[in-house]
Amino acid sequence: MSLTVCNVHLTPNSEKILYVSNSLLKQLKLAGKRSVRLRLGKTIIPASVRPIQKPGKHLYVTAGLRSAVRVPKSGSVFLLNETEGDIHIGPLIGIMSDGTSRSSSAPFGSRTGLLDRSFALAIRRHTCSHSLPATLIGITIRCLAIFLALREAG
Repeated sequence: MSLTVCNVHLTPNSEKILYVSNSLLKQLKLAGKRSVRLRLGKTIIPASVRPIQKPGKHLYVTAGLRSAVRVPKSGSVFLLNETEGDIHIGPLIGIMSDGTSRSSSAPFGSRTGLLDRSFALAIRRHTCSHSLPATLIGITIRCLAIFLALREAG
């Protein structure tokens, strides 16, 4: 099992291909692999692997894969390689809401704007002086605290 932090980039290519830097391939013990199973949450999808010559740990996710596993955005993320041939992107944090009206532009109904502001404020206020897991936990806790405070006020 291997846990590492890498930079995820999104590309417009419609094929289901992961472009992986050589150093990341070695760290995840995927050198020589032609395909893997990509996981985000409970979603699993097969993908071809192509090595790229780029220094550092980089994973390029094509639009074809992004739409299937719903990678939200580029950035620094954890990758877990639990079993041979699997790459798990995560952790995936979910939000439960009891809103009744949902749409693609407002997934949490009337609470969507409030949640967006809560997360944006928490991320701006949080300083990244801890390890990445502690940072994720800190941001999540701060988001929940701000959400509850805003809900009480509004």
